[in-house]
Amino acid sequence: MLHILIGDDVAAIKRRVRTLIPLATSDRHFLEHQTLADLERLLRLAESRSLLGHRSIWCRTPLLQKTAPIAVIESLQAAAQSLDTTLILSSEGIDKRLTSTKALLPFATVETYTLIAEWNIKALQQQAAAYASDVDLELNDRSLAVLVSRVGNQTELLINELEKLWLWRYHTQQPVTPTVIERLVGVSVASSLDLSRKVLASDLPEALTCLQALRARKEPEPKIIRTLDSQYRTWTRAKALLESGASNDAIATALKLGNPNRVYFLRRELQSVTLERLQRSQATILDTELALKQGQQGCLRALVLKLTA
Repeated sequence: MLHILIGDDVAAIKRRVRTLIPLATSDRHFLEHQTLADLERLLRLAESRSLLGHRSIWCRTPLLQKTAPIAVIESLQAAAQSLDTTLILSSEGIDKRLTSTKALLPFATVETYTLIAEWNIKALQQQAAAYASDVDLELNDRSLAVLVSRVGNQTELLINELEKLWLWRYHTQQPVTPTVIERLVGVSVASSLDLSRKVLASDLPEALTCLQALRARKEPEPKIIRTLDSQYRTWTRAKALLESGASNDAIATALKLGNPNRVYFLRRELQSVTLERLQRSQATILDTELALKQGQQGCLRALVLKLTA
């Protein structure tokens, strides 16, 4: 059996590896293919018989991004048809134009694990719910929303924080509420985009917490302002297009969105926000940017207060 796992969601790939190759497996090997000698060792393992009955091999390799010798492909094809489990991990994609890759793919099961886009809040909450279920932790929709607002799309951080919450519940025998999450889970991956969402939702406490995290990370204030300005420009234009009755495809084209599905989430974000409010907010952001350039202090906090009012 040959599985190829690709993508940048390292935690999700690790989770899948544990499923395919349990820790209790006696004859298991991990290889970091960096040199030709490493590759030859992988081939020898893939071709040899295991005295223990079943062997599991997993390796991290750039094998799928460049032409591989025919001997390598033949060995992996043989591994794919055996009872042993061979995994190939790659953070980069597969170059399907390569002759060697074309010869290998029909024999392999390919799975892709990519980090969910930060704007896809619904998918992030579904992912958080799935991982919470893995550790037997029940979280309601509000708890999931608070958790995602703090960990973003960083799957590994999500898993670590869920383990922390499980331990808290185990020792206290109390349910994990949004308040508990706010107290135990820091805003570790706060971004200016997160701040934009908080002020759009008029969530002042969360917006101030996010701003504090950005400052603690020494995020440049001009950069924060630029992100706010860019996001509000997108929202203002999107709202105008939505009110004009433009189709999702037309909106995606006008806003140059890489993923047209994002229009669905824009509709949800802007459902209860008026075009006039967005225009006023954009003007306020520009005024703050000017004040910041003139050396005024406390501009960002004042901006957050105005935008969430």
